[in-house]
Amino acid sequence: MHTPHRGALFEPERPQSRRLKARVVDICRRESLRPQHDLGQHFLVDERVLADIVEAASLEPRLPILEIGPGIGVLTEALARFGVDLTAVELDTACARYLARNFHSKPHVHIIQGDALGWWERSRATYTEGEFDIAANLPFNIASHVLDIFLSSTPRPRAMTVLL
Repeated sequence: MHTPHRGALFEPERPQSRRLKARVVDICRRESLRPQHDLGQHFLVDERVLADIVEAASLEPRLPILEIGPGIGVLTEALARFGVDLTAVELDTACARYLARNFHSKPHVHIIQGDALGWWERSRATYTEGEFDIAANLPFNIASHVLDIFLSSTPRPRAMTVLL
């Protein structure tokens, strides 16, 4: 029985993924940001994964989208291009400040600094059942709790496209 060597099991890193990773590293250096792993935070650096999330989300202009844990906004930026009404909730204060500066000229993008689940408890009355979606690269340590909250309470999103 032939066993392929480890490298054969993985696709080589694509040039566009290297560019995204380099861009993320550059932003982190320039802004003195780093993923807070104790918060389950990991920044999205794979262009193919980013494209898959956006494609799977089936975005429509002006559709309310909730993004939980945007980090430095790689997914936020991709979602904003579709003209959705985007609310991005980020716990990390430094990342939220960066996002607010980066998206200040986009009136359809709303950056909230705070705990997403606490914010949701205070804000969910403004959402209508089935008339908003969630698209997110969920922080690892809250992923199951987020899924439980949004799938078992009302209002529920129309769809959830999340990376776990």
